[in-house]
Amino acid sequence: MDQAGNVLCDKCQRIQIDDRVLSDYIRRLPDGSKYSDKTGKSEEILVPIASWTDYPPELPKLQESHVKTGCIFCKYLREAILLSKVEFQGSPIHIDLSHNWFNDAIFLGKGDITRDCNYSGIVGHVTDGEAKYGIYFSPASDDFQISQLLGIYSTPKPMALCEENVSWATNLLENLDHTSAAQDPDHGVLPTRLLDIGETGTLNPRLVSTSKETVPISYCALSYCWGPLPQLTTTKSTFQQYSLQGIPFQELTKVFKDAIEVCHTFGIRYLWIDSLCIIQDDPSDWERETTMMHQVYRNSYFTICALSSDSTHVSFLQRNQHRLELNFISSLDPAISGKFTLEFQGFSREDALPTLYRVELFFNEWSTRGWTFQEDEMSKRALYFTKSQLFFRTGDQYFTEDGWSSTSFRPTLRTSPTLENWYGKMLGFRKKKFANAQDVFPSLSGIVREYIRYHGDTYVAGHWKSDFLRGLLWHSVTYGLEEGRETLLRNLSFPRQYIAPSWSYLSRTEPGEHGINFHQIHQRREGHFRSMVESADAWTTPAGQDPYGRILGGTARIRGKVITCPSDLSKIHDDIFRTSDIFQIRVDGAYAATCQLDWPVNGDWESSQDLSLLFLASTCHRWQDGRPTTHYLGKQGNKDESGGSESSSNDRSGRSDSSQVGESTQGEHGGSEQQPFAIEESTGSLELLSIKEPVASEIENKENEGISRCCESGCAGSSPQLTGDKTDSDLSSSETSHELCPVCGHCMKCCTSEVNRHAWGLIIHPALEPGKYFRVGVFTSRSDGPGSNCGTRLFDQADHQEIDII
Repeated sequence: MDQAGNVLCDKCQRIQIDDRVLSDYIRRLPDGSKYSDKTGKSEEILVPIASWTDYPPELPKLQESHVKTGCIFCKYLREAILLSKVEFQGSPIHIDLSHNWFNDAIFLGKGDITRDCNYSGIVGHVTDGEAKYGIYFSPASDDFQISQLLGIYSTPKPMALCEENVSWATNLLENLDHTSAAQDPDHGVLPTRLLDIGETGTLNPRLVSTSKETVPISYCALSYCWGPLPQLTTTKSTFQQYSLQGIPFQELTKVFKDAIEVCHTFGIRYLWIDSLCIIQDDPSDWERETTMMHQVYRNSYFTICALSSDSTHVSFLQRNQHRLELNFISSLDPAISGKFTLEFQGFSREDALPTLYRVELFFNEWSTRGWTFQEDEMSKRALYFTKSQLFFRTGDQYFTEDGWSSTSFRPTLRTSPTLENWYGKMLGFRKKKFANAQDVFPSLSGIVREYIRYHGDTYVAGHWKSDFLRGLLWHSVTYGLEEGRETLLRNLSFPRQYIAPSWSYLSRTEPGEHGINFHQIHQRREGHFRSMVESADAWTTPAGQDPYGRILGGTARIRGKVITCPSDLSKIHDDIFRTSDIFQIRVDGAYAATCQLDWPVNGDWESSQDLSLLFLASTCHRWQDGRPTTHYLGKQGNKDESGGSESSSNDRSGRSDSSQVGESTQGEHGGSEQQPFAIEESTGSLELLSIKEPVASEIENKENEGISRCCESGCAGSSPQLTGDKTDSDLSSSETSHELCPVCGHCMKCCTSEVNRHAWGLIIHPALEPGKYFRVGVFTSRSDGPGSNCGTRLFDQADHQEIDII
């Protein structure tokens, strides 16, 4: 039993906070009050509490403990797990909890925080057979002495729109710097229609046109989950009624009524809701309005984000907080005593401790929906309604009602429209869900327009001209998928709904089903990326008027070196790669390349039948992360059932490693309905994020594809040329270093014309249409592999061919 009468069983006694871990960090203010300062303390401390074993779904052992002892934490823990609605597959489950101190992994970043959170709360794991979930309970206290001593935040209010919260949010809104907004070229652009909700009361909202407005109008935009159909929408048949008589207030869903209440509370008369301000059964209106949505959210006074509602029928203003109040007496200073609360934040989706503070901002149904991605990215200001408290964001700065603030380490694409940020955002976007999978590109259309406005780049099916070859080097997350090679090829040939060409990372049937990753080549871990193709062109055929919306088809035409896959693919068992299988390709029994396929493989090998390697680019030979990037290259192939090596020079396909893919059918693309871009020949070095324009000498000189522009201009004399059978190891250390060339500024490796480099490219498979191919994987051939036929040398004998990938 704790000090003030709250009953805890013997096992749960350690749920009480022992603040002696702060003994080296206690400081005094001038008024004599104590606070903890963890400056310089970076080590995270976990203090074990207890472990439990119980049986889902009812968790009878926790129930029994509560009944027998009256333990309030056994009851609370059981309720928290039941409220999570996780469908456990095994029995029993194991629960391990610990106090977490000095955790620096506070949600949005390190350092830029209004106060340190020294006591981070209770974290742990719930293990269900082989599955493991993170579980987290956040601390809070309205007692200033306790809050200051432990470095925790105040307890969120029981009502979202209470007087204190409204005053807090209003103060933030009124004290923002609006200078940048006034400089926005789209500043003041209004949506085509708005809902006039009146200034107070329950007036029937009425659709109004903004075309004749001559004075500035402030409005809010709503970002929410539609949930199960049918929904309240504006259609051709209801448009006139909603414009003249208005929408009967009683017909509005709870989320729409809540949004109106928020607007009234902050003195905003107009509201934009997509389902009501867009005529949903008018394709031309829908397409036109969705292309403007980035402006709608960017120009709203603030965006109302209903994170705690998983459908329009669930209120986001009602708080059903699940908290446990406990007593606290400081072991360091018994005069400091009072109460603090723990609040269950849910299960994390990662197989790791849920050390992310403010998890309620991420782990909700709203964050999984596809359309909310653009709505959040494009909003200058947003008010997030979670189950426990309010978050406010302006730009990339976050604030919460309990007194915390931080700058995001993942800035929005609106504030940071860089390629690096684009790729990072696409990793998360690819996992989001759509009621209609064909909405993938329309939901990105506004972000694309914003990006083009900053960079003037050319876009096609998720890719950018300035980084097209590198952008092609993504790979599928295949762990957990059941479809095999035949299913993938069938889906690519006869998709249920066409979304994108196979070379686009947005193509793998439907978002939410297949994750993707980008190779380390996107993470600046590879040196001096260089195009190795003679030309590359790509285009799509739009399904409507929006060039960045839904598409009917797409082609990437690349002229580069191609070889048939020289051996069957042998699986490498390595715990470093956790998202997809890694395979090795061999020539004469020695390493030639590693690859990742776009389908999962049961067993230790995959046939190379109909697979070819398309060589796209090369990078420098270098070490990464303190170890060679080729740490797995020396691994032997898995053994087959007969006990022999699974991969050898006489592979299962029976083909020689010098066979070539036949010339593809030639054809011209064109027409006003297509959206092309082309990358002209460039065998010179690439800037980090863009392909340099070719020079005449590059186009004329095809004798050595590995020579960089600087070598052709004459500075290669500063680095010896490799001739005969010389390899990288024959060069002196200065010649193989990445020191800069004094003539051209490139590294010495790039200025050595015939140095073997790492090779990167696509695995392709013939499509049903003659001369066309599907992209079905990626490969890397490391120049420092143990085989002699690896790196760029793997393609020495190959001819250039024009390949159409669809």
